[in-house]
Amino acid sequence: MGKFLGLFLVIGFGWALTLPENFSAIFIQKIINPKGKTLLYRGRLYYKGKRVFWHYKYPVEKKIWITPLGYIAYEPDLMQVTISQKPLNLNLSKILKGAKQVGAGLYIAEVDGKKVYFRYNSTLEEINYTDEVGNRVLIRFVDPSTKPIPREQFQPSFPAEVDKIYQ
Repeated sequence: MGKFLGLFLVIGFGWALTLPENFSAIFIQKIINPKGKTLLYRGRLYYKGKRVFWHYKYPVEKKIWITPLGYIAYEPDLMQVTISQKPLNLNLSKILKGAKQVGAGLYIAEVDGKKVYFRYNSTLEEINYTDEVGNRVLIRFVDPSTKPIPREQFQPSFPAEVDKIYQ
């Protein structure tokens, strides 16, 4: 679980980027490795306060719940859940305060010495960065909403008989 996962939740207003109370959107995630091979993922992201739920639906289903205390990742096809009680140590408020506008609807922030780009035009449209192993990561958000999200959406749910990996 990379430190950048929490960055995918940023919304901007005017000249400063801020976090909304609720945010959900369809996401399309493209990862291009240093050799040029591309992986494509699709799903839906839900964000409320300090909780995040990524529901990957393509090419395989995967569910990731993130809280300030850690994360849970459930992979139904593998009948496996990974449970981490290690906080991501990602201060989004600090990152947002440091983000600078570098063009029309384009912002940049620095996280652990890496540049992260946000495209924002009335709503969050895209995040682009290079991860710690050199992969280029592009996440586009489609059909965004700031409507209230039920608290139950952020409650991890998986069968009791799955294999559990604790980190």
